[in-house]
Amino acid sequence: MKTYTGTKTVKATPMNRADYNTLRGWVLPADENGADDGYLVEYIDGGKPNTTQYVGYVSWSPKDQFEKAYKEVKTITRRYVCGATCTRGGDTCNGYCNNSTVPSPKTYQVALMDFGLAIAALKNGKKVAREGWNGKTMFLFLVPGSTFRVSLPPLLGIYPVGTEINYSPHIEMKTADDRVVPWLASQTDVLADDWVVID
Repeated sequence: MKTYTGTKTVKATPMNRADYNTLRGWVLPADENGADDGYLVEYIDGGKPNTTQYVGYVSWSPKDQFEKAYKEVKTITRRYVCGATCTRGGDTCNGYCNNSTVPSPKTYQVALMDFGLAIAALKNGKKVAREGWNGKTMFLFLVPGSTFRVSLPPLLGIYPVGTEINYSPHIEMKTADDRVVPWLASQTDVLADDWVVID
């Protein structure tokens, strides 16, 4: 067998082996211990459902293996700032604020991530930011790699016209004053656990 590694966000709830077999309508095999602690795991990033009780594909994982592979996503409650400054939620935020049936205060849940999960989100095409940043309209995004041919300064003068350049993938920041700049992580950014995905 080949070795694989990955980053995945799942839903899970504690469930022993016997209860999982009952959920699936299976008979517990004679050589398995139904009292084994574990988790019912639902995959929420695609895949055909394998039971009518859940939207995503479900499976069972032993407790120790699950807890070594996953950590619980912490959430915070954030208020919508309705009006012209309602930027982080985009169209969803504006629609939410304009919905008179939504009770006050208008709040929503935000999942907090560590830096590793933030990088994985960037690679999946998401925008990310730190909850602790003062500029609430700031976020990071991944610029994919590409190729182009030199035609203008400053590269023209370093390379002959027509030279093909391999433009490597890199992370850029949209700043609070609506500029776009290259971004490098600080030690604080790398060790922070307050990264969020920007919708």
